Amino acid sequence: RRAEQHRLGAGHHEAAGESNRSLPCLERAVAANPQHRRARKELALWLAAHGRAREAVTQFEILREIAPNYADVRFHLGLLYLDRGEMDRAGDELTAALAANPRFTRAALNLARVRFEQHRWAEAKAGYERVLADGLDSCEIQTALAEVHDRLGEADEAEASFVRAAHLGPDDAGLLRTRADWYERHDRHDEARADRARLDNLLSKPGRLDEAA
Repeated sequence: RRAEQHRLGAGHHEAAGESNRSLPCLERAVAANPQHRRARKELALWLAAHGRAREAVTQFEILREIAPNYADVRFHLGLLYLDRGEMDRAGDELTAALAANPRFTRAALNLARVRFEQHRWAEAKAGYERVLADGLDSCEIQTALAEVHDRLGEADEAEASFVRAAHLGPDDAGLLRTRADWYERHDRHDEARADRARLDNLLSKPGRLDEAA
């Protein structure tokens, strides 16, 4: 009961815009009941949101031991490993999140990103296609899928994904950069130059250089 009171107190502080006062409440909640999953999860999320990733990982790893089939915990732990560049660990956690909740589309998307970074192209393709089947689509997803198709030697499918990406985000810097490289590799130099010119024009606009970076 004390743990829940402390957790609720943290929520009141968050609602009042007093985020720094939330941390002691969450720490007291976890100290009062180390098995309180919700309090520990909120503590881990607070730490992650405030740039304390190492401590957040520790809390999520404890939660994983307490509740190994808690999909949301495995998902957030996977994201933290992904941010640290620990691709094998990220892949394991995101796979576990999907095993616990097969309809966890965000976990599927981030697992596809992990497989992309690992150059496991067939698995990345399957992951992105699963996400699309779930109804999630974006310029970023289509651009990544185009590159995956290209790595698999599927030129027509790559071009179709680029067309879809351009429909969703015609002025997306990532699309223009990736497609220009693809055009260059396929000896479509005029189209590559056009995309690079558009990219240069885009990045020359005030505020866009930092955004693209």
